[in-house]
Amino acid sequence: MKKLVFFVVVSLLSAASFSQELSLSFKETTHDFGTVSENTGKISYDFEFTNIGSTPVALTNVRASCGCTTPNWTKEPVAPGKKGIIKVTYSTTGRPGKFNKSITVTSTADGTTGTTTLYIKGDVTPKSPTSNFQVAPTTSFDGISLSREQISFSLTPNGSKTEFIQLENKGNVSVKIELGTLPDYMNIKSNIRELKPGEKGTIAIGCNASKIKKAGTYENSLSIQVSNASGKKYDQKVLIQTIVKN
Repeated sequence: MKKLVFFVVVSLLSAASFSQELSLSFKETTHDFGTVSENTGKISYDFEFTNIGSTPVALTNVRASCGCTTPNWTKEPVAPGKKGIIKVTYSTTGRPGKFNKSITVTSTADGTTGTTTLYIKGDVTPKSPTSNFQVAPTTSFDGISLSREQISFSLTPNGSKTEFIQLENKGNVSVKIELGTLPDYMNIKSNIRELKPGEKGTIAIGCNASKIKKAGTYENSLSIQVSNASGKKYDQKVLIQTIVKN
């Protein structure tokens, strides 16, 4: 008998909750932002709903599945036949890659509580390496040529990767090469101290995301100092962008 009473009570509560969900009619419950750039910073969408019930409906809580998603909603009760909005904002900064987030909506009407789940999704492309740094031409000083002037790492929190830069002396005098420093989550290996005319050398730059404490986008520059016997010096900057995903 107790089991039967418990079953009836649960059934009634489930029916009430289901009925409440039906009293809010959403124009759509899933929104696909498509492909967006990380440069955008924030993207938003308004989920519009209509109260199709016979009593006013109040949204008592709207909760996102992560801190990267911020909801804002109609605070006053929505009368029968009237519309309301739930504005959902997603932050793309430091979050390249696909995303799929949920927003749980809790509402009450005439003493009955129900829930509805909304979804946003999309694909964030990494922002282009921008530049607060002045990058010199590829062949810059006494014929020294760099194979690249920008490096971009895209890593998981525990990922690591190594990229390479090749230098070539296309000039007619020997030059000395000195390298600057980088943060402790990067390491530099190079066999270059001096480049004679026609010689090449390689710089290896490794990045270990496990040494970075949080996800995000980080920009640094490697200084490559070139000098010759006459005392002339040149400082070449190579931009290094590191993206650590959630």
